[in-house]
Amino acid sequence: MKTYRQLLEDIELRSGIGRATRDDMRATQDEFDSTRKKNLGKIHKDYSLHKGEYGDFFIHHDKSKKVVGHIQNETPHKSKSLKVGLTAIDPKHTKKKIGHSLAVAAYKHLHGKHDYEIQSGAEQSLGGASIWRHLMNDPSTKHHVHAVHQQYDYEKKTDLGPAHKLHTGDIWTSGSREVRSKAASKGIKMHPYKGYDNDPVYHRTLVLKRKTK
Repeated sequence: MKTYRQLLEDIELRSGIGRATRDDMRATQDEFDSTRKKNLGKIHKDYSLHKGEYGDFFIHHDKSKKVVGHIQNETPHKSKSLKVGLTAIDPKHTKKKIGHSLAVAAYKHLHGKHDYEIQSGAEQSLGGASIWRHLMNDPSTKHHVHAVHQQYDYEKKTDLGPAHKLHTGDIWTSGSREVRSKAASKGIKMHPYKGYDNDPVYHRTLVLKRKTK
């Protein structure tokens, strides 16, 4: 049986970004319809962002009244923090189809309009890396995206500074040679994988820190 990480890598090898299947979106729509939620406003002229009662976020296409994106949140639902478990976008609403990234728009909206701190997941996929690379290069967010190291949960987190000043090989790695090769073709050179215990880069995440007042 494949691990969750291997399944994510398979998704990225097929599509290049976290695209949801029809069944995924049907389940997400059912969850959206059945949960209490708060409308957090427009992230683009045709799309709004909603927060469900348990902390997940839903991207809603207002014209069709359909959910087209789902961001799983691993932090307590009342917190002003988002630790991304998985971001999935309907294939009909990806950047290639509509000309802009809904995931990037959602992250920037939460950060800029609602003062959220956003952390990448430990099992970050290639699609996730591409989203964060965009945030690292965007003038409105680049100075707030930091690389953070924490090998074990009980250890203190070490802030490595603004991620845009670091080499991508100091931020990302993957146990899959094929994923590392595909990442390199997209301009994301990853660190050579050395295993969970021996590879410091494996234990690094990215954090979009709140703006200082």
